[in-house]
Amino acid sequence: MAYSAGRGLGVPGRPFQLIPPGYPRESSRSGQIDGREEVTLSLPTDSVPGSLSVTLTVFPSPLAGIDRAAESAAQEAGGCFEQPAAASFLSALALQYLLEHDVASPAIARRAHERLQAAQAELIGYETSPTGFASFPGAPADEAATAWGLMVFREMAKVREVDYPLIARATQWLKDRLGRLGDRRPGPDPAASAVAEAQLVWALLPSGQAGLEAQVERLAGLALQSPDPRLMALAAMGAIDAGRKSDGRKLLDRLAKAQADDGRVEPAGGSPAEGRGRSPQVETTALAALAWLKLPEYAPQADRAVAWVLKNRQASGTFGSPRATALASMALVEQDRREPRAAGGGRLIVRRADQVLAERSFAPGRQEAILVTGLEAKLRPGENRLTLELTGDQRMPYLVSVRDRSPKPVNDDASPLRLSTRLAQAKVTENQRVALAAELSNTDDRAVPITVATLGLPAGLEARLEQLRELKKAGAIDSYATQPRQVTFYWRGLAPKQKVQWNLDLDAGVPGKFTGPPSSAYLYSVPEQKQWAEPTAVEIAR
Repeated sequence: MAYSAGRGLGVPGRPFQLIPPGYPRESSRSGQIDGREEVTLSLPTDSVPGSLSVTLTVFPSPLAGIDRAAESAAQEAGGCFEQPAAASFLSALALQYLLEHDVASPAIARRAHERLQAAQAELIGYETSPTGFASFPGAPADEAATAWGLMVFREMAKVREVDYPLIARATQWLKDRLGRLGDRRPGPDPAASAVAEAQLVWALLPSGQAGLEAQVERLAGLALQSPDPRLMALAAMGAIDAGRKSDGRKLLDRLAKAQADDGRVEPAGGSPAEGRGRSPQVETTALAALAWLKLPEYAPQADRAVAWVLKNRQASGTFGSPRATALASMALVEQDRREPRAAGGGRLIVRRADQVLAERSFAPGRQEAILVTGLEAKLRPGENRLTLELTGDQRMPYLVSVRDRSPKPVNDDASPLRLSTRLAQAKVTENQRVALAAELSNTDDRAVPITVATLGLPAGLEARLEQLRELKKAGAIDSYATQPRQVTFYWRGLAPKQKVQWNLDLDAGVPGKFTGPPSSAYLYSVPEQKQWAEPTAVEIAR
């Protein structure tokens, strides 16, 4: 498979870009260095030559981790509300941290302000009639997106001017919908309805909304009978915020019984997205940590939950899905507020046996991440045992990111999705149009939530933006986003055993032989579980 370059990068006018062959693959090891940490790192033996990279990142403060996660979130393809919402939320948390700790980090502050500037304008485009937020531009408003949007804008308002009437509109719309959620039960899934209602109450209470006493009391009663840890955590936070600490303690005690010895809290598993994958586990455990952090006597449970979350930071610096990353970061900040730890000066030392592989010095009070790059040159394929050491009395989270490209796809069989793509012609002439046919299937007997398919395009072929708009208008897709060499498609969900077929017309613009990046499909709530389709190749003649 040859490297691809060319003008047609999937987005008209984008510059040339080289993409190495193979399937992108990544793994990570993460946790905390408490003075000294032993890490066993397994490196792949079948990497495409030149594609392997190993990077160690140490986070002297929660701010460093939030900044890294926000940068990764901002680089993801748009098209769904949660992506810019997560980037905005994390950037607002970063700026709040700077203000609360009265520290200066010009680089982090600049990046956070730039992300907020870009994301705020994008988020406003998701407000839709009747004054709620939608998961996709132009779609009907929904309660979950509006609750999330209200929380995001409320956090942004702490660090910059925002559209305050927008906050008022979202708040009123949520209050109106809250009563209707209760009216709809009992439904086919009462537990899911109760969780949705609890999310709305959690979003409304911190803004001082009155008149929610009945919902808080009823949700606490439901949570005491429910096996769903999300409902327990949300109802507990609602009860405590509403001044009902006795109810909150009962729920936190019940939640503590659901915590595993390693600190995690498993989701109840109502849908394919809720019960499978690391992202739902992180989201549920982070929610539990946030609930326990409300009362000091539950610090041991909160600390174990946060420690487990830290062990599940992914190679990108996120914790999986946008929602899982936001909740995990929120839990880290809340824990730091309870027990702030300022980093002292010292050295980071990386060893293999008695050999020092790398060493970095850092000053007291450092906020930005400490990076050690190029470790792949000093390691060998297979198992590597490393020692990470911090001098002095230091405890810092770390992340070892391993990235490479595999000659074969690494499909996650836990995903219910399957994707296939095919170019109508392998040889075309310049200025000719060629169809890329795609089929996406849900193999599960149950419906799945927001679904994503990213189609890789060979260089030299360009997608037609007018056709993408037509596909959305016709209802074939719910949203789309374009990036160099790929187009990402979104659906609100897929029915049991549903298949979606569509064609993407591509214009041949540059003569040559090109192979595109591989295509992939995944559930938005479980991005770590991907299914791959082979790259397509084309020869364009003059």
